[in-house]
Amino acid sequence: LPELTGLPNLSVFNAGFNRLTGSMPSLSALTSLSLFDVEANQLTGSIPDLAGLTNLENFLVDSNALTGTIPTLAGLVNLTGFFVASNRLSGEIPPLSGLASLFILDADDNELTGPIPSLAGLTNLDFFTVSSNQLDGPLPSLDGLTNLRFFLAHSNRINGPIPSLDSVTNLENFDVESNQLSGSIPELNHVPNLELFYVGANQLTGPIPPLDNLPDLFFFDAHANQLTGTLPVLDQLGHLQIFRVDHNSLSGSV
Repeated sequence: LPELTGLPNLSVFNAGFNRLTGSMPSLSALTSLSLFDVEANQLTGSIPDLAGLTNLENFLVDSNALTGTIPTLAGLVNLTGFFVASNRLSGEIPPLSGLASLFILDADDNELTGPIPSLAGLTNLDFFTVSSNQLDGPLPSLDGLTNLRFFLAHSNRINGPIPSLDSVTNLENFDVESNQLSGSIPELNHVPNLELFYVGANQLTGPIPPLDNLPDLFFFDAHANQLTGTLPVLDQLGHLQIFRVDHNSLSGSV
């Protein structure tokens, strides 16, 4: 990529889906930058410092070969979309506090470690995915995330309980499969838009909660846990296509 210094009025840089190589240039002088998109190239090196880019709204560097850590996002008050998936990034996800405009964060398929940071105050958050990393620690509270539709954190090392889903009333897809979660499956009847629910391959115990207030549910997967009790009533789930609870300790009749 070329050097971009000396372009203080540059607001959009879009070079995605090419065969660009080399490292990313410094962006620190681009105070007017609102969109930076170099996704799906062959870039190496680290993500440059983003401090001071207060006009930045969308940052897309996914599907490259970037290494190093995710830089601090503090002060990026207009950041709406942050896409760093499918790289080789390591270290922890930086704090997300103060990013009130954040709508999408996609950090799938890296080598990130440490816990998922607090999502408190991210009231505009719609899509959050950090699957296929090496994250550990507990799942964050989802209280107050009334606009959240997608929460995906499968294939990590996350432990502890699944948080309450009572306030994420617009949630459609919840996927925390293949972690080390324990405790029980939370109540789901306050999530009427839920379509896909994946909690398989964990260490969950207790019964399967009632599913009778989930008219859009079509995929329920809680296989390979330590669940007990009987099967829930399913006859009101007109959209249900897949119901998977194999490899548990359920009892009773079908």
